[in-house]
Amino acid sequence: MDKVLKKLISMVVKNLDFIWAYLKYNLASAMEFRFNFLSQAIFMILNDGLFLLIWYFFFQYFGDLNGFGFREMIALWIFGAGGFGLVNAVFGNAANLGTIISNGELDFYFSFPKNHLLHALVSRTDLSAWGDMLFAPIAFFLFFPANLLSIFLLFFGILSGAMILLAFYILIGSLSFWLGRNEVLQSSLFHAFLAFSTNPSSVFQGVVKFIIFFVIPAGFATFWPADLLKEFVLSKFLYLILFTIIFFLFSLLVYYRGLKRYSSGNLINVRG
Repeated sequence: MDKVLKKLISMVVKNLDFIWAYLKYNLASAMEFRFNFLSQAIFMILNDGLFLLIWYFFFQYFGDLNGFGFREMIALWIFGAGGFGLVNAVFGNAANLGTIISNGELDFYFSFPKNHLLHALVSRTDLSAWGDMLFAPIAFFLFFPANLLSIFLLFFGILSGAMILLAFYILIGSLSFWLGRNEVLQSSLFHAFLAFSTNPSSVFQGVVKFIIFFVIPAGFATFWPADLLKEFVLSKFLYLILFTIIFFLFSLLVYYRGLKRYSSGNLINVRG
C-alpha cells in the first residue's frame, strides 16, 4: 500500500512539474509579444468589469431576483472568470481537444514520453484568459472581506470550478471519437456552460436546474463556490469536493474509452 501511495504521489509531482515547466514556456513565449499579451489581458479584465457594471444597473433598476442580488452576481463572476481563466491559461488547448481528435493530431503527442492527453492540453495558452484569472482576485478583494477562510474559499472555488470546466472540455472533446467533426455541437455546449454559470442561479428551476447541475454542471462550478463564500457549510464543501473528483475521473474514463476507437490520421508532425 505504501509503495502504491508513493508511486501515485511521485506521478502527481512529476505531472505538476511538467505543467509548471510548460506554463513557464508558454508565458515566456507570450511575453515575446508583450504589448499584445498585456493588451489582451487588460481588455479582458475591463470586459469582465463591464459585464458586472451592466448587472449593477440591472439590480439597481429591477431589484433582487428571489434573493439573488448584485453581491451574489459578483461571486458568480469571480468563480466563473477565475475558473475559466485558470483552465484556458494553463490548459489552453482544452477547447481544441475535439478538433485535435477529429483531425488525427493526437499522433503528434503519442510520440512523446509524457502522458499524451496532458501534453495536448498544456501545449498552448490563451492570452486573454490571463485577464480572466486576474479579474477574480481583484473583484474578490474589492467586494469581499479578506480573511483566512474567505481567501481559502476563493482559491478552492476557482480550483474546483477549473477542474469541472476542464473535465467538461475533455467530455465534449471526446465526443469526436464517436461523432467525428462536431465543432458546432461542442461550441454550443461550451457556451451553454458559460451562460448557465454566470447568470442568476435563482431564475433556474425544475428540469433546467437539474440540467445545470448534472448534465452541464455549471452549477457546481460557480453556484456552489459562490454559496460557500456567502455562508460556509461543511456538508456542501465536502459534496463539492466529491463531485469534482468523480466528474473529473468520469471525463477521463470517457476519453480513454473513446481512445480505443481512435483511428490514426498518421499526422505525426514536427513543429518548427
